[in-house]
Amino acid sequence: MKWWRTLLAAALAAAMAAYIFWVENPRIESEQAALQLAVFDPERVDRIELRYPRDPTLVVEREGARWQLREPLVAAADEATVRLLIDAIRNVEVERGIPIADAEGLEIYGLAGEGTRAHVALRLDDGTDLPAIIVGDTAPVGYQTFVRVEGRDELLVTPLLFHGGVKKTAFDLRSKTIFAIDPGEIDEFSIESPAGRYSLQRKEGKWWLRAPIAARADDKTVSGILASLPAVTALAYFDQDDPDRAKFGIDETALQIQLQLSGGRNEGLRIGQPTEDPPAGFYSERRSDGQLFKGPDWLIARYGVDLSTLKDKHLFSCALDEVQRIEIAREDGRNFVLQRNGDSGWTAPSHPDAALNARRVERTAKGLLDLAGESFVAGATSASHGLDTPTVTATVSGRGGKECGTAVATRAPGDAGFYVANAETDTVMSIPEYLYSRLDVLVDDLVSEP
Repeated sequence: MKWWRTLLAAALAAAMAAYIFWVENPRIESEQAALQLAVFDPERVDRIELRYPRDPTLVVEREGARWQLREPLVAAADEATVRLLIDAIRNVEVERGIPIADAEGLEIYGLAGEGTRAHVALRLDDGTDLPAIIVGDTAPVGYQTFVRVEGRDELLVTPLLFHGGVKKTAFDLRSKTIFAIDPGEIDEFSIESPAGRYSLQRKEGKWWLRAPIAARADDKTVSGILASLPAVTALAYFDQDDPDRAKFGIDETALQIQLQLSGGRNEGLRIGQPTEDPPAGFYSERRSDGQLFKGPDWLIARYGVDLSTLKDKHLFSCALDEVQRIEIAREDGRNFVLQRNGDSGWTAPSHPDAALNARRVERTAKGLLDLAGESFVAGATSASHGLDTPTVTATVSGRGGKECGTAVATRAPGDAGFYVANAETDTVMSIPEYLYSRLDVLVDDLVSEP
């Protein structure tokens, strides 16, 4: 009978599993622990203290899901830097150990007292303090660092990378983010500079200019401006009790941004003079708490926009799926009308025999809705640029007769360019020829090839 062989194999397998679980695993874990400075779960670290012989002590503590710098000042901590510090402590490779009995004396290795480099202390979320890590000198040859762990009877040798990894400054551990906000929370904002003041407000998901004129704002431009706010970072902080504001130029602000967020919270930024030391940047102030910092050099270029940049240059206001009717009137008389008929596609009531290509019509409709002027022409009127007698007029309508807009366009004589305007606002804009061609269409361009 072979059943006894099966039982024997099962018994051997069970015995092997028990041996691995009770003998080998503890041995392996013990050997791995011996190769680590400290064994801990990084998610349970609640406090880190870094003490240095000649520099201020640094303390960061976990507050809920976030890290906070507690010493030498109170501020939000840089989450990524704290995580990298914890990983550097947990994952550092111990290359070899030297029994203290065989060592020449702790001071030879820079490990006497709290060490010549750093004293690192970790506390877990249950209040347990892990054995302190003392970081000393570097080896005279090779790229190595001497380390001591309190309670262990040996000196440890680690890669040189650990020597620099535990040396931090308050700025290293401090969050560099100036605005911890979601751009989607911003309901109103204004930009003020020597060139003027522009005020904008979000209504039903769209941005509108309120000053110096009431007009639709360019949503893409405004969204880009707001999306860049979380990218404003400090290149340096100035925490003096009485800073030299005249030096910073904050009181003679070159540019100012004010934000109103959902829930009534306000934020703001004042940008002063260029800094004198590299890298290039601007003295700046966060308005909510008066924090002075050095901002990046792109601040003025990014936020020093003008009315032409902020104002919407699109000629039509509907979404593509809303469009029901397109009317094209041409100076040469080759006018036509396009009508969407539910799910059956497009027809041309003005040209009942035309076999329209649905893809071409949809592409033309999308091209019209995306059409925007390139730049405003200062002081221009429809009459001054020939738009009172346009070469092309396009009218787009939506569901229920909604007016999506009427655009007029002209090709100026010679090489004078191409111009468009919204028929309602009479605001003249220049456009390149390839955009003008979106309006300059014929019904023959929209039919299927034979």
